[in-house]
Amino acid sequence: MRTFVLLAFSLFMLLAARPLAAQYYINQSELAEILTPCSDDFDQGPDVEYERKVLYNSRDNNVLARNTFYKIIGDGDVQLGEKRSKLVGLLNRTLVHMTGIGDTLIVPNRFDLNFCAYSPFPAVYPGAADMEKLFVIDKEIQAWAAYESGRLARWGIVNTGAESYRTPNGRFNFNWKTEYRVSSHSPPGEPWEMYWVFNFVVNRGIHI
Repeated sequence: MRTFVLLAFSLFMLLAARPLAAQYYINQSELAEILTPCSDDFDQGPDVEYERKVLYNSRDNNVLARNTFYKIIGDGDVQLGEKRSKLVGLLNRTLVHMTGIGDTLIVPNRFDLNFCAYSPFPAVYPGAADMEKLFVIDKEIQAWAAYESGRLARWGIVNTGAESYRTPNGRFNFNWKTEYRVSSHSPPGEPWEMYWVFNFVVNRGIHI
């Protein structure tokens, strides 16, 4: 059996990496701090609850509205709130420091849990119990999950690109992979770096 099997519910990403906004505005080092592997007991802790927070400031000042938001999620500590906002931004697929008055963010009630506790995927996938490794990608929720013997090992978000160039749905094997690749669509002087690149069908692939 191949190392990874891809169950593509409806996602695509090009190995050539089209010029998506996420290519240049997501801080990869900050993501690395958040996207940790699943701990052995991540699903044994308390359930995570979520609530909507709407940015507001009586002076119509976006900076002050964000600072108020940081203070709220930081339990009165603005710097702690800024740190926690990285997780909030990831869960909302946005950059909190670019938000403004009237924007709504979904906020978890806890920030001290393993990242996998916030996963939209189940901790255990019985159908994959006999598979050494399974990679699931779901376009509807714009997220991916990696399972090992049916247990969630990692998860993260994806950007599936243009509606005009969809990938076929189905189950695939990863037929080519590399740890690092520079996109052939990179503009002069601006290399678009891609890590952990996998190809699963002609001209279709994903990088994490």
